[in-house]
Amino acid sequence: MPQRITFGAEHGHIFNEHSAFDDTALRETVYLYRASSFDATVVSAADVAMLFTFTDDPLLPEKSATGAHVNEVVRATNLLRAAAGLTPLPAAGAHRRPLGAGGVPSSLVVQLRNSINEAREQLGAYRFEFTAPVPADTPMSGAQLQELREAVR
Repeated sequence: MPQRITFGAEHGHIFNEHSAFDDTALRETVYLYRASSFDATVVSAADVAMLFTFTDDPLLPEKSATGAHVNEVVRATNLLRAAAGLTPLPAAGAHRRPLGAGGVPSSLVVQLRNSINEAREQLGAYRFEFTAPVPADTPMSGAQLQELREAVR
């Protein structure tokens, strides 16, 4: 039997549902899902879900992320962190400045990955396994951005 824990308007409520289909999800609300055996003797680890709309989704892997793309990921990350009772990422608005030729720095990719996984673990969910490489001194790629998006929704 699936179990949904909602963080948002109905903070902390647990719903036991008999169907795996869910058409009641609210935008920008964090949900935790667990599956259990019918007699509830076996319960899965939690999985995180959030309905969040991103610009240029999916962003092609060869494209670079823009400040607008990063701001959306920071916002979604902060919603996830709030559900986990963690502080938001500092200075999300700082990413609105012009990025110049260097694009979004790779250090921000690492910071976002760590912040997302910290929130996921705090919520009892598994760590997201990021696979796109993060070479030093390179701008954020479309592949890195897509992984960040998938980790929060």
